[in-house]
Amino acid sequence: MTPVPHAEHGIEDLCAAGTTLYERALDGGDLAAGDAVEAPCLVDLGLLHPALDDPGRLEPVAPAVALNRRLRGARARIADEWRREERLVEFFAPPMRIAPRLATTADSPALRLLSGTRRINQAIEEAVPQARRELLCVQPHTGMAGERGEIAPLRLLRPRPARLPHRPVRDP
Repeated sequence: MTPVPHAEHGIEDLCAAGTTLYERALDGGDLAAGDAVEAPCLVDLGLLHPALDDPGRLEPVAPAVALNRRLRGARARIADEWRREERLVEFFAPPMRIAPRLATTADSPALRLLSGTRRINQAIEEAVPQARRELLCVQPHTGMAGERGEIAPLRLLRPRPARLPHRPVRDP
């Protein structure tokens, strides 16, 4: 028998079958391993684990334990971002002392000339969440010959994953 494909999802988007089986396991104390075939996500996400005394049975992880594990991961990611922010501040502090007049936002241009696909895409991704009404990005086609020139129009029409919050994005 071929297993039914199961859509990949996170714990915060637990599928209906997974929710039902997890609740049943919590209520009954365990499940037969075969009962969880329709929701392999429960084992993958750490909500069920094999029983120590019977590997053919799955025991639920207590909700408080599962929640704490997930929050610990989120806290670690947040702490990593704080450490990254501190390193960035340390890196830019000396140059800001060298050229303090350039440290003000009044000197920051509204228009920037960027080159390189990576830098352009990074700037777009940074600008989208900050945009309130409109975001304009001009990307000329100069130097786009050969295969790159052929696929450029197709890539421009491809929607980007980031969107303005509660606002549609339109192509000119």
